[in-house]
Amino acid sequence: MHRVARALAVVAAALVIVPAAKSQVQFGFAGGANFPTGSISNELKTGYSAGANLWIGAPLIPFAVRVEGMYDYWKYKPASGEGNFRDIRGTANAIFSFAPGPVKPYITGGVGVYNLKASAETYTVGAVGVSSEGSSQTKFGLNAGGGVLLGLAGFGVYAEATYHHVFTDGNALNMIPVVVGVRFGGF
Repeated sequence: MHRVARALAVVAAALVIVPAAKSQVQFGFAGGANFPTGSISNELKTGYSAGANLWIGAPLIPFAVRVEGMYDYWKYKPASGEGNFRDIRGTANAIFSFAPGPVKPYITGGVGVYNLKASAETYTVGAVGVSSEGSSQTKFGLNAGGGVLLGLAGFGVYAEATYHHVFTDGNALNMIPVVVGVRFGGF
């Protein structure tokens, strides 16, 4: 719980600092592959992630905040049964850029809410404790990762990988989405 409290404090600090510095809002879209890790990787194939986001930042300040909503989807491996597993997540992340200029490497980390759902007639995703028959659970999680942003006139493109750790009743759900995105607006 101390890790969650620290992560919330970092995001809250970024939410206070960034708006005070003539912030600008950008919106964007992202999508890519999603790799299940840990015990869940024995049950799920590589899936995909897609979603939208809002970036709040200011020119010449290396800190920004991003709020995003993503949809993640995986199919079961043949030995695990038939069906699929998905989550719908909302995250709030602090972002720190290392370099000014058009090419900006960055790190990101934050907290999220994840709605998990297993869709199968007789299968339980035992690794994360989500039962079958389409029931869903909402859980909290943390994420951290990094990426590179290429800023262009009025928009930017980025590539990013993040590690997500979702606290569940069984083993934690761990995943690494690797996405490419575009954001519109300027800072």
